[in-house]
Amino acid sequence: MTETKPYSIDRSLLATIKKRFLRFNQQRLERTLSNLAPRQQLFLEVIPLLFHTNHPVLPGYVSNDACCGVTNFTPDRALLKTAKQVSKSFRYKKLVNRNSAIDAIFLMGSIGTIGQSRSSDLDFWICHDPDLNPTQLQQLQQRCEGIEAWGKTLGLSVCFFPMNARDFAAGKVAALSDDASGSTQHKLLLDEFYRTAIHIAGQYPLWWFVHPDHEIHYAEYSRELVTKRFLRETDVIDLGGLDQIPPEEFISAAIWQLYKAIQSPYKSLLKLLLLGSYVRRQSDDEILSIALKKSIYNNQVAADKLDPYLLLFASLSNHLQREGLGQRLELMRRSFYFKVNKPLSKTPRISPASWQRELLSDLVSDWGWDRNKIAYLDAHHNWNAAQVMAEKQLLIAELLNGYQLLTEYARSHPAREGNQLNHDVAILGRKLYAAFERKSGKIERINPGISRDIAEEYLTFYQHQRQSSEWHVATSRKHEALYPAERLHSCPSLIELITWCYCNRILTSHTSAIVKVGENNDQERPIQPLFQALAKWLPETPSEPFTPDFSQRPRPVSLLVVINEMVIDDDAPLRSEYPAANPLSAGDEHINLVQDIHLLCHNSWGEIIVSSHEQRPLEGFIRHLLSLFAHADGLNGCAIEFHCQRGNHTTSLKLRLEQILRQLEGALMQQPNHQAGLFVVALRNELLCIEKRGAQIQTELLYDEEALLDKLSLPRQYPMAIHIDPLSLKSAAVAAIFREQINQAIQVFYLVQDAHAEVFILDERNTLTRYQTPFKDEQSLLRPLHRFIRSTINRLQLSCDDIDSFGIYPVEFFELQPQPGGHCNAQRTHVTTELQNLKFFNMQAIAESGTCTLDNFSIYCDQQHFHPARCDGQLYRQVARQVLSLRHNSERYPCYLTDLDLGDSPQSLVGDKPLQTAHFVMVKNRLEHRLNQALQEI
Repeated sequence: MTETKPYSIDRSLLATIKKRFLRFNQQRLERTLSNLAPRQQLFLEVIPLLFHTNHPVLPGYVSNDACCGVTNFTPDRALLKTAKQVSKSFRYKKLVNRNSAIDAIFLMGSIGTIGQSRSSDLDFWICHDPDLNPTQLQQLQQRCEGIEAWGKTLGLSVCFFPMNARDFAAGKVAALSDDASGSTQHKLLLDEFYRTAIHIAGQYPLWWFVHPDHEIHYAEYSRELVTKRFLRETDVIDLGGLDQIPPEEFISAAIWQLYKAIQSPYKSLLKLLLLGSYVRRQSDDEILSIALKKSIYNNQVAADKLDPYLLLFASLSNHLQREGLGQRLELMRRSFYFKVNKPLSKTPRISPASWQRELLSDLVSDWGWDRNKIAYLDAHHNWNAAQVMAEKQLLIAELLNGYQLLTEYARSHPAREGNQLNHDVAILGRKLYAAFERKSGKIERINPGISRDIAEEYLTFYQHQRQSSEWHVATSRKHEALYPAERLHSCPSLIELITWCYCNRILTSHTSAIVKVGENNDQERPIQPLFQALAKWLPETPSEPFTPDFSQRPRPVSLLVVINEMVIDDDAPLRSEYPAANPLSAGDEHINLVQDIHLLCHNSWGEIIVSSHEQRPLEGFIRHLLSLFAHADGLNGCAIEFHCQRGNHTTSLKLRLEQILRQLEGALMQQPNHQAGLFVVALRNELLCIEKRGAQIQTELLYDEEALLDKLSLPRQYPMAIHIDPLSLKSAAVAAIFREQINQAIQVFYLVQDAHAEVFILDERNTLTRYQTPFKDEQSLLRPLHRFIRSTINRLQLSCDDIDSFGIYPVEFFELQPQPGGHCNAQRTHVTTELQNLKFFNMQAIAESGTCTLDNFSIYCDQQHFHPARCDGQLYRQVARQVLSLRHNSERYPCYLTDLDLGDSPQSLVGDKPLQTAHFVMVKNRLEHRLNQALQEI
């Protein structure tokens, strides 16, 4: 074990340092109390007593056996008298033979600084005994919540954070406040604590007594202070030292501050600039907490000089001036001015002016700001949208500059490994992405707490020309001319632009807003119906507060589907009368009554994204909808609302789109990522095919139903779930097939038409094979086919590794039965492979040479072998004669293969796809055609 290095420690100096820290602490405490109302002052004064004693008449009481007691604390008479103001029946009793549960109480943050306001939070660290059991910790938490509730009745925002100092010093940090981010900012949080904390009661920070020149040796120095009894161990609490800030903390803190900038941009800018100054500090610069401690060791204890925010401002000013960054310095001063929030152009509410106002006035005088500039800044809460957007651009540019600096630093200083660290940084990165990343259709929030109200009284939405790809919004009145200077924002979509105005509270219920439409903007249209739809979908004050979820990738939480918002009111098709059944292909002309669709999505990260589809609208809508749910299991509780106001078909359009959305959910959204899905719906007189596999989406327009059947007959590499919209098919038989489809079965459907039967086979990959064959009776058609499919399954099981349990794959048979009204039912039929009772015989074909040409098959007919080489080109005639010889009266009804061996699965047959049942059926049909042709010719 390495011997601890001896340090020169002066007991009298330690006593002096303690007095200086306590004197500075008292100044901070007095300044804190001066900004509180009398009842609020009482709250702060009795906090130590509320944790020290356990009395049922005091706020925070839990039970008689609840843990309590603050180390080294004894209430004086003045405090006990103050406690009587809380409850007249309070009687203090000393703790007897009871270990103190609380080691120390601290108040941290902007309290007691120039940045304190009446709305500032009171954040307390309650440092408890590390050995408290779970029950005691729960009681302590309940006590904290009870006192917080009392503070709320006094108009205070109070938060208590129970703290295990031993775990904290070891780096085990939870998220202690909104300004902390768990384990990612341990040392930076400690730096902020040491420069802002006010000691309320209990043990003193051991850090106070570690000489600033020995901060780099904090562990050894502090150990010597205690082990050699310069300090009593019961008098101090060890929260750790600031010997080194790990590089990874800077990048996580930068991400966190960018995220916090959504609500507090000026405060976040100050903190980002501080982080930047830390990573670029020179040898004679210290972090702020060390600078504060050095001042106290040098007997500079004036509260004005050591005010945490003034220390921050002085450090940043020196850094920016040294770097020659004048514009950034001016923005920093503005951020500091807003943070202090003492508008100097207005008469103070109290006389004499507060110490904070006087300090700020001296600073502003040094900066050279004139009255006009101060008045303009003091009015920032009433800036309009244009002013807010200009200010935001400056803020975001500087915030991202600071972030870029810190990321470069992090890349040059590799981070230590840590799963929790990586997790925290990943979560913060997602928050940053959701807050600042720009992407198509995403609604950007333009007012991060800069102005209280940016609503406009008048808004006009317009295009320069009807064919223009850009929509604009201006602040002019209804009948005024539009000027470029009035333009607030532009978007490629009117709906996106209106949503942008609504989400940024530029458009409110008090705004007079119109849309100018027509070739020359000569028509006007109100937007009140759309505004009401937005307000219903995304209310300003929702009944349940929304909490973003960054633990997983974003998923849709609610959707608003806006239909036909872009059409002119006199659009003829929309005003015409059509049957309501299928408004996507209405009337004899097959008119699609959906002219445009706009999909508004509110996702789990809090983003609002608008996608507008005016060219091929339904196709674009479906594609975007599927991309939103690419990683979700169906709609999964996503709320959906529809808005359609134009034309005579609003109800039928809403119902039809809602029906299609539900079909999409079952057809494509709930499919496993490894399985493909196909959805088919009629548009006009065409069929739109949407195919999805994983996140990949393909669309195709087919001109008729025959083209669809050809597409469905193609072999494929993977199974595909097929869903065809029932209103989109003309063939009742095909509609019945896809109503009955079962993904885990081979299905055979047949439709008897006089002397022929039309047969449809959906195989294991949902490839649809169809053919027509002469028909004698059901048994002669189905039993050989059942035997053939079962033997095919057995062969595929032996040769295909990707077919699990294929040997027991079910085979289902259905008869298609036409019904009145043009419908068709699929009636299940039970078939077995037993052929002997019907005097059937087996017929097997075997590919001889690895190819599938019809002249290269051997055929076994009732165990007699017919080889092409020995038949002199008469193979099928000889087999036909054998068939007739085995039949009573040489009947010439069709013969069927019961087994087929394709040998080594020739490439010419399957191409790049694996072998499947459809391939066997295709070859079977060709062979049977030749056989039955020969049967009729002899």
